[in-house]
Amino acid sequence: SISMQGCGIGEAGVSAIASTPRASRGVLVKTLNLRGNKAGDVGANALAAAIADEGPAGGESAFSTLKTLDVGANRLGAAGAVELIRHSGPVENLSLFGNEAVGDNGAVAMVDAVRTGAGGQRLRVLDIGGCGIGEEGMTTLCDALIDHPTEVFPVLETLVVGGNPGAVGDAWEAALEKLRQARPTLDVAWRAADAGDSQEQHQQKNKLLEQYKQQQELPPPSTP
Repeated sequence: SISMQGCGIGEAGVSAIASTPRASRGVLVKTLNLRGNKAGDVGANALAAAIADEGPAGGESAFSTLKTLDVGANRLGAAGAVELIRHSGPVENLSLFGNEAVGDNGAVAMVDAVRTGAGGQRLRVLDIGGCGIGEEGMTTLCDALIDHPTEVFPVLETLVVGGNPGAVGDAWEAALEKLRQARPTLDVAWRAADAGDSQEQHQQKNKLLEQYKQQQELPPPSTP
């Protein structure tokens, strides 16, 4: 288990972590927590390759049997999030929370990726809360979960979607009711209480999301 939460690690640093080879005795990492860093799509792509055992480690990646990955609030866009889904392979618990740039395009692309059999087949917990997903993305995801239960996240037990603009209102609640009827074993958490978060965990998520928003609003550094 490795945790480097909130360490300010950028694309290059995350890529370097992803290139870590197996230890001499073949020790493999099962849990990786990088929440609150700056991986971006470059770092996400490197992690995806490592999980798929296609990275610089040359088939000897330390993350090829990873079970839990948290890349919440890491400046991921649609492309990086989709690559992690596409190459999720052995991952059972994936958090993309607070990557607001994922948006509708990312949600739709995730569905397309898993429908082709690429990734998401072992995911039991998926957190896409606070990812800027609107009505289009949420509707597409719900419809796919209903219409293609053996292809789209077939063993998913918990789906966290709270904090997305598309996860509110009458249209959302109607779609949610249909989803719950079609997949009664799937727990869809769109409020903090539903997700089983403690008040402290909920506050931490909100804090990370606010920090991400502030970072996005900062002007680029001036060139000397």
